[in-house]
Amino acid sequence: PPYTWDFGQLPAGLTETSDGVIGGTPTALGDTSVTATVTDSAAPTTNSAEVTFTITVIPPLTLRTIAEIQGTGAATPFANQTVLTRGVVTARYPSGQGSMAGFVIQTGGEEGVDYETPGASDAIFVFSGNKTAPAIGETVEVKGLASERFDSTQINASGAADTITVLGTPQPPVVANDVIPGTDCVIPDCPTAAELNEMREEYEHEAFQPTGPYTVTDSYDG
Repeated sequence: PPYTWDFGQLPAGLTETSDGVIGGTPTALGDTSVTATVTDSAAPTTNSAEVTFTITVIPPLTLRTIAEIQGTGAATPFANQTVLTRGVVTARYPSGQGSMAGFVIQTGGEEGVDYETPGASDAIFVFSGNKTAPAIGETVEVKGLASERFDSTQINASGAADTITVLGTPQPPVVANDVIPGTDCVIPDCPTAAELNEMREEYEHEAFQPTGPYTVTDSYDG
């Protein structure tokens, strides 16, 4: 030492704030190739070394409702994209690498508060892997990758860059649905299996608390 640094061309809005430290707020999107050179000016011989790397500036995430991420079709319109959303935890499962390692969030209030999500579910499963799931009733903000798994939309927030944040300002409590799709009909006027699957898509992962008589049976084959 002492060392001197040179970073060549940095993305617009970034500067060297101190020796070897880059800071600031980028003002333009895209990739910038940066060559950093450090020089040791100690006597009797001056030596230098350099390294080249890329700084990528991406746009900030848009906060989306769960219904937007779910969409009104069989698959999310944001497949394989990083999404940001908020909701109230309605169910949680043990952490680990099992397929159910995670929790469910639903937009607070009745039918997502504003009643403006026909055809789209207001709840979604969040796969959190080895991360500890937040407590039921907490309002959280989740950032992760949207995808389909077992014909169900989910957000994978298990990665190091993904975030699960408990918010200080809670959403209203979730109001559970009270009529399970396909249970308020009389045979032979009940929906077909295909029609029932389409009806259920609108309520995927949403909370239910039936008020009338109901029967629980196996929902799988084998």
